[in-house]
Amino acid sequence: KLDVKPFAQYYQSRIELSQANTRVEKSRLLPELSFSYMNQSFAGWHTLKDRTEQYYDGSTRFSSWMVGLNIPLFLKSYRARIQAASLMEQISQKEYEWSMLSLHMNISKAMQDYEKYTDQLHMLAEQEMPLVNQTLELSTQRLQRGEISYMEWIFTLRQVSEVRIQYLQTLREQWFAAITLHHLLTEF
Repeated sequence: KLDVKPFAQYYQSRIELSQANTRVEKSRLLPELSFSYMNQSFAGWHTLKDRTEQYYDGSTRFSSWMVGLNIPLFLKSYRARIQAASLMEQISQKEYEWSMLSLHMNISKAMQDYEKYTDQLHMLAEQEMPLVNQTLELSTQRLQRGEISYMEWIFTLRQVSEVRIQYLQTLREQWFAAITLHHLLTEF
């Protein structure tokens, strides 16, 4: 099994975040109990309930308490939010599954490309290159002996160059496949 921790951790954290969001939305259906305490002071003249004036200096403190119970009455909007959060959770899960599948497919393709180019290089190095080198050597000897014209030698040289260019292009593609594979296995 491939080690794709940072890549997977990103998507798993998104799943965990959407699960937490779903839990938060579900908790909003529960009743809330609230307590509060207030302590303040007044300074100056103030009118009381019996319409008399009284002076308070800053040292007189007034306290009050409040207890509340909040119960959601209209549940339709809460349930819609829970359903939306649940859908986001499912979307996050599908994104994770899709991205992991995509990553594994890309790794598999990079491995196949690397193996394909390695096989092509092996075939070119074992079969084509010795034959091409031998053809060039024979052509050069025949040119020196006067058995072929300069144009025929140039034509042979062109064919040899094409095979060598094909070898170098295949080598380049193998390196790209190796770099891609290394990137997919180490960066993600």
